[in-house]
Amino acid sequence: MANPDYRKLHSKTYDYPKQTPWDGILPGSEYNLREVGAYHMIGDDGYEPQRSNNFEIHIYGLDNLYSVDRTYKLSSDVQKELTLSVASVGGLNFDTNPIEVAYGNTKVKYAGLPSVGNTDITFNDYIGKSTERIITAWYGLVFNPKTQTIKKATDYKKRAILIETDPEGNNSRAWELQGCWPSSVHLGAYDYNNGGIRQITMTLTYDIMIPIDKT
Repeated sequence: MANPDYRKLHSKTYDYPKQTPWDGILPGSEYNLREVGAYHMIGDDGYEPQRSNNFEIHIYGLDNLYSVDRTYKLSSDVQKELTLSVASVGGLNFDTNPIEVAYGNTKVKYAGLPSVGNTDITFNDYIGKSTERIITAWYGLVFNPKTQTIKKATDYKKRAILIETDPEGNNSRAWELQGCWPSSVHLGAYDYNNGGIRQITMTLTYDIMIPIDKT
């Protein structure tokens, strides 16, 4: 006896409906599944991923820094030295607090006050580049531990640009951060059992973040 054709048996056994549960709910082809695999990415540079290690951050306005006790002036290449000492930059974030308005038995939400978050930047501590002293000198413009004074915002608030690049080093997009200042500094720990590079973490607080698109 020949084996039965299960495809025919299947088609006879089940009478599939011509309509789907989505008919009338999701009208138009724009709601259909676009792709079921990744082949559409082949040969299209538009799908080149933005890699998390392709970036630089530049902090401007630090070219006239003095040590906290003002005994010496730091290098005029402070901006470059900070940029090249960066190990990582935390993600940028912003949000808008909703305003709830109630009427009867329900509520609706409206946009309230917007706010931006803080970002942690980790630096490698290079002895010859005075990384630690540069960061503490900038923080000294916020609060000077020797004079026990808080400076004016025009002294410590700076401008920064976070640049994202493609794998070849070309600028792909950027973020401008205005009103930047170090709200906290965590100097790296010392450990006889660990011979790795010492790192410093600075919390960068900022007022405004603006996307800069490549044109």
